[in-house]
This record gives sequence, structure tokens and C-alpha cells, in this order.
Amino acid sequence: MRVSCFPWYDLPELQGAYDSLWSVVASHLRRHKVRDVPENLSRGVPLPGIFTDPTLLVGQCCGYDIIYGFAGSLSIIGWGAVRIIETPGWGKLNLNRSVAYDE
Repeated sequence: MRVSCFPWYDLPELQGAYDSLWSVVASHLRRHKVRDVPENLSRGVPLPGIFTDPTLLVGQCCGYDIIYGFAGSLSIIGWGAVRIIETPGWGKLNLNRSVAYDE
């Protein structure tokens, strides 16, 4: 089975939102005949090693990482909007996210 993860800002209070996002993404991938799409997100994956893992299907990383660290092995399939949210115990978080796909 392939690995899919959204490790940036995967705080407990945001995991439900990430699970909902993954449900939509996974459904879209299956409709387009992508094989071995995981039912659930993988959590606790090792960073940054996951971005060179041959089993990676979809992942999330910062723009800096995609440009300077993994440009040769990952392709951008989407770019998240900048959003500031309040989280208990963490204060304000800037959620500027990119989603990467291993070809």
C-alpha cells in the first residue's frame, strides 16, 4: 500500500479537517484510476525522509522543501491558500501549504 500524509501542522485539533481533505483527495484519485490509494492518512511518518520514500503517493511540504530539497523527486499538484488560525496552546498558525505528489 502507498503512503499519503499531510504532516505539516497535523495537530490533534486539525486532524479531523485533514481526514476530511484526504477523503476528498482519495476519492478523486480513485475516480481517475490511481491504484493503491490508502483509505487513511499515515501519521507519524519520518520527515524529511518520507519525501524520498518510493511508497509515497501524496504528501504535504513547505514550498522551500519542494524547491530546494526535493525538486527532482516531487511534483506540485496543488498549493494551499494562506490561512491564519487560532489553536489552543499554539496561538496563531500560518497555514501556507503545498501538496506534493510522487510521480
